[in-house]
This record gives sequence, structure tokens and C-alpha cells, in this order.
Amino acid sequence: MARVGDVIENPAMGGSLEFRRIEATGEGSVLEFDLFLRPGGVIFTEHVHPRQVERFEVISGAVQGHVERKPQTLGAGGTNVVTAGVAHAWWNAAEHETHLRVQFRPALSTAEMIETAFALARDGRADDTGVPRFPHSLGLLLAFPDEFRPARMPALAHRIALRALPMLSQRLRRR
Repeated sequence: MARVGDVIENPAMGGSLEFRRIEATGEGSVLEFDLFLRPGGVIFTEHVHPRQVERFEVISGAVQGHVERKPQTLGAGGTNVVTAGVAHAWWNAAEHETHLRVQFRPALSTAEMIETAFALARDGRADDTGVPRFPHSLGLLLAFPDEFRPARMPALAHRIALRALPMLSQRLRRR
């Protein structure tokens, strides 16, 4: 379980994360962390947060990406807010490490999801961007349905998968 001050690493993505604030109760909950990402590192493939608002600020460095397929570049001091259900992706666009401060509202189980994804990467079960490989990616999707889904996966397909595989979802979450 994540605690404020904990630092975790995802060597495949070239990133590390330090938890700054974890208020994980109710709809007003907040998860905040600092993310440090190597040059060219990908934060995550294009995805959606079904029930959360994600906000980040570039502390140093720069990121490029897109929100709803609209390209964006942000440098130090730049901020972005992605509302629930909006597809987005980001990567480090600087020639040096980029530092982001990221918030999720509500927190839901995002800290646990990130810890799980980073642990899979440290165990060699992720691609070169740090995203867990199949079948672990499916397990992550089933265990954390409110936190994320791939943007290319329609919401209906996501709901069907969750209903069709509930026992697998619960088993993976317990692990």
C-alpha cells in the first residue's frame, strides 16, 4: 500500500514516482505524486480515465502528447487538466529528465494500480514503454476498471469484458 514519501520505479519507461498526497476516501479524495521521466520516456499509451479528472503541471522539462487527438506541447510551468472519459497520451519531449506533478480526483485505487503496473515492469512483464504485456495488461484492466481503459477499447467492450470475467478480475486484484 502506497504511503506519502514512497518512491517506486518503472525501469522500462525510465521513470520514477514519489507519492506526495494520498487522501483516498470518498469522491473528494486526491492522489498526488511527482513523476520523473527519462528523455523519450512514455507516460502511458493512449488511455481514458472513466471516472477521474487528471491534472498535471510540468515542473521541469517538457511533454508532448494529445488530448482528444489534439496535439499539445507543455514546458515548465505548463498545466493540463483531462476530464473523465477523455482520451489522452503524453511523453517526455525534453533532452533531459522531465518532472511532472500529477493529481487524480477522486483517487479511487489509482495508487494501487500504479504500484501494480510498476511492479510488473520491474519483474520484466512490460514492454519497452513500461506498459504491462498481455495477459498482465488484461489483468490490470480487469482489476482497475474505474481507473483506466485503453482509448481504443470502446466503453461498451470494457463493460462486457468486466461482466464476462468477474472472477478473474477479483482474483487478479487480490494478488
